[in-house]
Amino acid sequence: MLKIVYAAETITVTRLAKPLEKVVAQRAVLAVRLGQALHIQKGVATLLLPAGLVGVAALGKKLPICLVDEEAVELTLGGTWLSGEAEGQDGVFLAVLPTTIESLIVTLWQTARLLASATL
Repeated sequence: MLKIVYAAETITVTRLAKPLEKVVAQRAVLAVRLGQALHIQKGVATLLLPAGLVGVAALGKKLPICLVDEEAVELTLGGTWLSGEAEGQDGVFLAVLPTTIESLIVTLWQTARLLASATL
């Protein structure tokens, strides 16, 4: 399962080996124990990737990718959104995809972050 964490300043993309239901249940138990709200809903998440990044074309053969401009493409994924607020901008997005596609997305995301940090 693909886990995308949206925080105020960062986005983190990782893979989890646990089933979706187990992760959601664990988050719900944690929220109850901490006395915090937890909103769970179906949704979509997007990730921007450099258009010229090696592997983006291969990903485009497996998932729909939208060209944003000459430099970037947008990957849109369906899944489950977990947040402390109903309209919260910060939260965790979970998407269940084939393992090979999840691994490719994580690799592309990590490569894009490395390239971005190298140009700063």
